[in-house]
Amino acid sequence: MLYVIGLWPVVLAEALKASLECGDRKVGAWVKDHGSIEVVFPQVDVGGRAIDPFFNINTPEDLARAEELISENPS
Repeated sequence: MLYVIGLWPVVLAEALKASLECGDRKVGAWVKDHGSIEVVFPQVDVGGRAIDPFFNINTPEDLARAEELISENPS
């Protein structure tokens, strides 16, 4: 599972703090213990290509790909 984002009630702040202070670093275990649910974001169609809605631009190649997608699909 890939953890992109999490929305948590503020009341869980102390539980998170306690876990971190105990040395826990496994995000998956913590979210499972606190009733998380998975929400899947399907790929989106951009000009006939399936694109990850959380496409990251981390390299010059990623930037070139993003610029290509934008130029081909300005809307």
